[in-house]
Amino acid sequence: MIILSGKAVEKSSVGIKFTFTKEDGTSPVIDSMTWTLTDMAGTVINERNAIVVTSPTAEQTIILSGNDLALTNQTNEYEWRVLTVEAMYTPVSGGSSIPIRESARFVVTNLVAIT
Repeated sequence: MIILSGKAVEKSSVGIKFTFTKEDGTSPVIDSMTWTLTDMAGTVINERNAIVVTSPTAEQTIILSGNDLALTNQTNEYEWRVLTVEAMYTPVSGGSSIPIRESARFVVTNLVAIT
């Protein structure tokens, strides 16, 4: 499940909450996690490429702010962003790690666009 908390207004702050669950509905124990912020074409925004989450959990909120939410073209009223989270978890003791990959698309707007 992915939840955007608040509005992604240019150069403000917004949290994006990811909750990972296994097929049986339980929370996996996450071994490692990274996240990347791009535009819709896959261009990395604000050097946010493969950012390591130091204490990964099955429920993680990533805070974006400042230049993460800056419009790349100041004549635009809005631009799309994609936040991709990649994680690894081990389903059973001694087993092989399994990858998890989830993405959230959202719009960053300038103040003119939301008034």
